Amino acid sequence: NSYKTMDRQYMESVWWAFKQLYKKGLVYEGRKVLLYCPRCETPVSNFEVAMDNSYKEVIEETVTAKFRVKINDERRGVVAIANKERQWPVFLLAWTTTPWTLPGNVALAIGKDVEYSLFEDNEKKEYIIRASDSPVGRELGSVQRFYGRDLVGLEYEPLFEVAGIAGHEKAHKVYAADFVTTDEGTGIVHTAVVYGEDDYNLGLKEGLPVVPMLDERGHFNEKAPEFLRGAYFEKANKLVMEDLQSRGLLFCKKASEHSYPHCWRCSNKLFYNAIPAWFVNVRKIKKDLLKSNEKEINWYPEHLKLGRYAKSVESAPDWNISRNRY
Repeated sequence: NSYKTMDRQYMESVWWAFKQLYKKGLVYEGRKVLLYCPRCETPVSNFEVAMDNSYKEVIEETVTAKFRVKINDERRGVVAIANKERQWPVFLLAWTTTPWTLPGNVALAIGKDVEYSLFEDNEKKEYIIRASDSPVGRELGSVQRFYGRDLVGLEYEPLFEVAGIAGHEKAHKVYAADFVTTDEGTGIVHTAVVYGEDDYNLGLKEGLPVVPMLDERGHFNEKAPEFLRGAYFEKANKLVMEDLQSRGLLFCKKASEHSYPHCWRCSNKLFYNAIPAWFVNVRKIKKDLLKSNEKEINWYPEHLKLGRYAKSVESAPDWNISRNRY
């Protein structure tokens, strides 16, 4: 009596099980961040990306963008300036290898225990904030040092006015995140929520707005700034850099060689995308699963009971049951 997925009895048993989950309020719609191919219009699984020749060395321009701080009385201590007579603007510097994601910026992430510095640029008559040991803007003189925790909650002006993001009460602020490092860049991470796994997890944690700006073919949609609408995401890098430079918000750009994932079917560049997906709420039933395992299930071999099975349930995220394949 082997089961076959094409059998009607098997299909109906799956639909019955799904209905029970739904009736118990355990099914919900959310998003799953996956590498996505805009040419094939499909996510690419981790297994497919791990195959030979998926990653290729590319040379692209990386960007350090300037985010202007909104200075107010409550936060003036963080950006205190030695010479109080200077009313220079203060900018947070964030580095990215994907300039096309900057119009979707929702927040900036810092390491709460990382040391940051305020630097003065006498030529441009402005101040910048970055990690103290970052090589970006190394020639500038430091005015003040502090830790990332002192920056949390700081507000800044958006690079672009995007409906659904601009004006949101939690958008365009500085948040602490454990994925921030100072190995490269500025120690301040630009976060777009939709286009990165760390970004999306931070967005869920902090309640940040989720506003996709690319369609299923990788072109900017009507929510994007007007000059980008219809542009392919890869070609938008140049347009974004030119726009930022024209407004004095591009601190620097630099060609960088790095490994980048490509689609194994068509060799097109992939990008991370928060795909709409359906989930089973495992967190809601996790305690019951562990309880039934302890009291009702006999395992052979016995060590699996409190070993592999129990540990896998304890660490299990909500179960993504959607499939969207080419």
